[in-house]
Amino acid sequence: DDLFLPSISLSWSPVDAIQIKVGYYETINRPSFREITGDIFIDSLTGDRLAGNPFLKSSRTENYDFRFEVRPSSSGWDIPFVEGFFVDGDMLGVSLFYKKVELPIEFLRPSSQAIDEIPFNNLEGATAKGLELEFSKNLSFINLLPFTEYFSINGNVSWTDAKAGVSDAERGLLGLNQNIDINSIDDKRPLAEQPEQILNLNFTFFHEAWGVNATLAYNLKSEILQSIGSNTDLDLYRGEVERLDLILSKSFESGFEINFSIKNLLDEGYDTYFDNRAPDTSITDGEDLPLFTVESIGLTYSIGASYNF
Repeated sequence: DDLFLPSISLSWSPVDAIQIKVGYYETINRPSFREITGDIFIDSLTGDRLAGNPFLKSSRTENYDFRFEVRPSSSGWDIPFVEGFFVDGDMLGVSLFYKKVELPIEFLRPSSQAIDEIPFNNLEGATAKGLELEFSKNLSFINLLPFTEYFSINGNVSWTDAKAGVSDAERGLLGLNQNIDINSIDDKRPLAEQPEQILNLNFTFFHEAWGVNATLAYNLKSEILQSIGSNTDLDLYRGEVERLDLILSKSFESGFEINFSIKNLLDEGYDTYFDNRAPDTSITDGEDLPLFTVESIGLTYSIGASYNF
């Protein structure tokens, strides 16, 4: 591809503690080898048989960002009742974003019951807009316990409204499904694989002199549209998913470093279910139709080592 991907960003600091950023940039999302191959493979989480599509096109996105960031320790402000509360590294941030996507790559459920593979496809364009709140806080203000200056907590929470257009081909295919009233199908639907809410919380211990870094990371994602319906199936959703990871590392003066992690400590599963975007109440009664529940996806252990010289 010969691509022109412009970008521009502006940053303004009215005072030392505050930074305001605005930006525009274009990005390209090329299909992965898995998505563009003609082979069939199995999704390890869902068990679905997925089919690559050699005719996929790259997806292009226009991005508009605005960010307001405050680092209170740099302000020199005399804030009553919070003296000594903020230290270097503490941060509060608010971001707004808007994205316009051409040819998003999504799953489209097969249109024949004789086919059980779910192919990747370029579907109608999409937009995503949202809000993100972010923070980072050192715990040194808790002076009743030792070593608190080495602990910190940080995280972010985002809300995203992501909608994809419904093409004439998609509408026509859904119209062949006896459970769907084609006249009730909206021009927009959720963008596949995009949760409305994402929450991340990290509790970290970092001691530079000891070379020790330990993080307990929590992640929560709301439900997503997993694959788009057809004349044989309704839209398939995957329910809320949460996980807790433990990540440890130890570095030595010699340049040697070891890493260890345990992923998904909570070992929570998830539900999957069909949802009718234009229900005929005589058939579905307007309710979600459960497909299956995954009780556990197991824990993942990893260990690694590196040497820098």
